[in-house]
Amino acid sequence: MEVNLATAAESAASLRFVQARLRRLVIENITLRGILTAAVDDLAGLITAHLKSILARNLWELDLAERVLRTPADSTELRSSGHTHWVTFKGRVSRYLIPSAAAFMSGELGPGRKRENVVKTALMDLESTRASLMSPSASPHRRITKNTASEDIYWRIQVSLPPDFPAAPPDPRALELAELRRLPNEQYGIVTLYHLGGVLDAGSTRPLLPLP
Repeated sequence: MEVNLATAAESAASLRFVQARLRRLVIENITLRGILTAAVDDLAGLITAHLKSILARNLWELDLAERVLRTPADSTELRSSGHTHWVTFKGRVSRYLIPSAAAFMSGELGPGRKRENVVKTALMDLESTRASLMSPSASPHRRITKNTASEDIYWRIQVSLPPDFPAAPPDPRALELAELRRLPNEQYGIVTLYHLGGVLDAGSTRPLLPLP
């Protein structure tokens, strides 16, 4: 994409002008500085709540996937006309099991020893994923004996979502306006104030607000 240097320079000059005026307002107005400073802590709180919400949603997904994996192949227990969803998690399997795992995920692996081995392996990888979510320092996937030839795999388990399963929450860290507009008005205001503070101190060697 061709960049018009003259237009870019004019835009940069305009931003510097706005920044200078904003810094002067904040220096002169203690209340405004307090509002912008509070937005830093408020956004940190929003991000913490968002991450907790995502964690709870991910753990719920794994619970649903585990229920599917533990249900016998010929059972009608989990058949539903509700909304379906693919739960994905990483694992590591012996190479000889790769074809059976692929057949299982495509719904083409019937009851039998091969299916039992696939399910057992998937459940171990699911539990490893759950542990890594609960404790980020945990290993991201279970270890396999070094003598066993193995490969990474991404398990895809189709589940039926319950009516009260939450939609993915908007991310307050996002930069896309469409994503930020999904936030409730109060949270949107906090994010706006935070970014206003970012404009205030961008490129400054003497920031007026605390770093996030």
